[in-house]
Amino acid sequence: MTTLPMRLAGSLACLALASALSAAPPALLDWALAVQPAPDADTPDALHAAPHTPFGAEGGTWLTLGAGLASNFSDAEDAYAFAQWSTFPADGFELAIQAGLWALDTTEDTTPGASLATYFKWHYYHTDRMTLFAEAGLGVLLAGEQVPPQGTNFNFQPTLGGGFTWQLTDSGSRLVAGLRWHHISNARILGDDDNPARDGAMLYAGVAIPF
Repeated sequence: MTTLPMRLAGSLACLALASALSAAPPALLDWALAVQPAPDADTPDALHAAPHTPFGAEGGTWLTLGAGLASNFSDAEDAYAFAQWSTFPADGFELAIQAGLWALDTTEDTTPGASLATYFKWHYYHTDRMTLFAEAGLGVLLAGEQVPPQGTNFNFQPTLGGGFTWQLTDSGSRLVAGLRWHHISNARILGDDDNPARDGAMLYAGVAIPF
């Protein structure tokens, strides 16, 4: 059986410990908190970590991989594959930088090409899973041969178009698809007589991944 002196000694010890902790320097208390172990990965807080920035929200960044096919509905079809980095400087407004590799129609065959372009997209309609957007862009294209024939190897590519995005997974990956005006010309850099142009329509699609 516990005696009265032992109970009294225990009470005094507890009071001494509480007094020592309350008088401890703030730096010591901060150190004690800092050395606490990090939460285990299986804890509810870790399992419910903050999700990625929603698509279309300011500050989000995305990587898109895709391909497109263009036709002038006459004698030329151009195909390309692209990689694109984009960000949202404001809600609903997307700025994209895109690099592409091309297979371009010439008179008798195809020639390879490479492009670099900037796009501005306005996602004017939003639902939980879908957006609709309008876009405008400007790029440069370097081809292995003259495109169009009798033109130049170096050309400009202004574009206008629109499309949609659709959320594919809970992690945020999205289908991106659109239709745009496909134009190739050298903007008369060698004069009016050496500026044949190619105009057509392009369908393209890709998958956007948040990062």
